[in-house]
Amino acid sequence: MYGNHKALCTYSDAQFEAVLDRLRAKFRYSDNTILHYRHLLWVVYKAGFENDLYEDNILWDDMQDPEEMNNIELEKYRTQTMTKVRKSFSINEEIKILNWFKRMDPKRAKGEDIGLAIMFFCGLRNNEACGLDYGNVFLLNNHPDTPVLEIVKTTQIKTSQLKSGGKTSNAPRVIPIFKPLYDFLKRRQNYLECLIAEGKLLLPDGIDMSKLNIVCAGENYLQRCAADNLSKRGRKLFSEIGIDKSEMSFLHLILLSKEFSDTNIDEKEPTTYLFRRNFGTHLYQMGLMPAEIQYLMGHAIETPGVTRNMFADEDTLFELFSKMSRSPYYSLFNKEEQDMNVENPYQGNGTYLVDVVANEPNDDIELQVNGEAEKINVHIISRNNQVNYKENAQIYKIQASAYMNKLDE
Repeated sequence: MYGNHKALCTYSDAQFEAVLDRLRAKFRYSDNTILHYRHLLWVVYKAGFENDLYEDNILWDDMQDPEEMNNIELEKYRTQTMTKVRKSFSINEEIKILNWFKRMDPKRAKGEDIGLAIMFFCGLRNNEACGLDYGNVFLLNNHPDTPVLEIVKTTQIKTSQLKSGGKTSNAPRVIPIFKPLYDFLKRRQNYLECLIAEGKLLLPDGIDMSKLNIVCAGENYLQRCAADNLSKRGRKLFSEIGIDKSEMSFLHLILLSKEFSDTNIDEKEPTTYLFRRNFGTHLYQMGLMPAEIQYLMGHAIETPGVTRNMFADEDTLFELFSKMSRSPYYSLFNKEEQDMNVENPYQGNGTYLVDVVANEPNDDIELQVNGEAEKINVHIISRNNQVNYKENAQIYKIQASAYMNKLDE
């Protein structure tokens, strides 16, 4: 270190990109020139990495230098850039992640792994996951079998410091979550409560269990994880499940390229991007409507007549949970039971969602419920201003079958 200089290996990927952005703005360099400089710096960086001088924290790999390409090669590279972007994990990769989660011990799991599980099952951004406390996980009052997650805080970029709200005004939200994830988090909470009761974990003044962070730094329960560290752990997980590192490096360059600068892809970091795109893909496959997907993802709702406050209603959240329970993850997670009904994931617990629509807006609807039980509880959800969506996917049965076939291979 000399003066204000620091070693290249100490830069995070975002810091390095910020330097390149400043060079581009100051000297008005073209994208090809910036890529050329990136390649030259990589040659130096790679030499140290291959000699075990430091950890590969910038997530680079061999890359082509546009200055050395002819026009045909450059056009081919740009075509690859626009077509080779991952939209989701493969089924085999998802099965590996599910098995990784099933092996996770609530007592011994590191905070980063818990954060990755939340990102995978809930599609959260890395700083949204880091901002969660145990008080943000609860069951609905009117639907006590429906677990939800409240996203109201995020962490500052590069630090574990909290800030209110999220990336945009659309980020704060309450979303239904995967039941096995809720069960895991409650077991984790019960374990920490035992440590507190035994005097083995001392909470600071003014902090109770509800304010204790979920995604801690390693095994330090009192230290909140930083978003960058969560993303780095995600890269290692991707490597563990067999995603080639060069592919991740290529994805990173694509997300930062000019071709994607004008798209609606707002996550430029590969870990967050893949988890969120995979989650959004599943929501569409499970038959959720565009406005529902936009709400769950923390995006602006573009459907006319639908506002975010409509999703504050517990009955609406229960409807979302019912649709999200079509996920093939339930079948995969409970394969040993073999009696999982894909069409109705609530079979066996006595809870059903029945959607009845009148032919005309003011027509009366009469329902009759018959059953062998001594008492049948019926909860009526009634709306006169229900938005009529016309387009949504209905392929969750086919999807679940594809996943089960993979398990049987």
